[in-house]
Amino acid sequence: MAEAKPLSGPEMKRLLDLEEAGELSSRAQEIIAQRRRAGQFPPPKAQLTERGRRVLEGKEPVEVKERTLGRALGESAAPALGAAGGALIGGALGGPLGATGGAAVGGAAGEAVNPLLFQALGLDEDTLFVFLSDHGEEFLDHGRMFHGQTVYNELTQTPLIVRWPAAMPKGRVVDDVVQTIDVFPTLLELNGIAPPAGIQGQSLVPLLTGQGQWKKRPAVSEKLKTTSAGAPPPLDTESFAIVDGDWKLVRNTQRPSGAPEFELYEFVKDPLDKTDVASQHPDIVARLSKQLEGWQQMAKAARLKPDSETTKSLSPEQLQRLRSLGYVR
Repeated sequence: MAEAKPLSGPEMKRLLDLEEAGELSSRAQEIIAQRRRAGQFPPPKAQLTERGRRVLEGKEPVEVKERTLGRALGESAAPALGAAGGALIGGALGGPLGATGGAAVGGAAGEAVNPLLFQALGLDEDTLFVFLSDHGEEFLDHGRMFHGQTVYNELTQTPLIVRWPAAMPKGRVVDDVVQTIDVFPTLLELNGIAPPAGIQGQSLVPLLTGQGQWKKRPAVSEKLKTTSAGAPPPLDTESFAIVDGDWKLVRNTQRPSGAPEFELYEFVKDPLDKTDVASQHPDIVARLSKQLEGWQQMAKAARLKPDSETTKSLSPEQLQRLRSLGYVR
């Protein structure tokens, strides 16, 4: 079980302000009382030292030797200002998609979300959280490190966890393969908003709730040639992968000498793409190759206009923000 990231000074000040005003939820009061007894939460606002107040307001830094805010906030504060939020979501995930109502967001997700703050505001049961990643990481699975260099499963098959206890069943695990393009229409449907015309993904609500119809379809990933000097090697390779049912086909359109154009893997039995069985199943290679070509044609037809066209209606400030994020060149 992973603990949530410790509260920041502004978050802690917000909680102490709510406590002083009598606006904390009963659950938050219980947690704070437990943590105070364990020496892991500062005293009430009225009992803080003067220095503790300055630290909370961001007017004074915490010395490195103090390690945490706890040493600076008051005599009864502990070294760790921990926020008990429960387990890191995804620990019991059994497939590419998981829906959990029983675990709180913490651990790695604590960079952006602290569960105790949501509990204090009484929002933890009726707040929708989506936890996902745009890629995995390779640790020498295919002879390399980091990400961005292949379309093998260690980089393309990542968990997707959705939490909304007030609106979805708890502990539901789904084995269907889904795509990140499905997240947008899912959020729209959960919020009662009609999706725009031409959207490529499909809502995951039927999988999350067990109600409604879900249409199984192939999932595609790609690794394009890269020009940035900071990109992971190899820069000059290009690969596409398609997963359909029990099979995964990789097509290496730009490849080193001696590398195969097609690789075929048993998606369920061989989750790390270790055993290429393309030579044993030429019929499956041909079928999936045709599907992949159809997807590529669709993708080319749906390609966005160049930045010079799509940015004409944006202000200089909006353009600068998009450029700083790497979305516009």
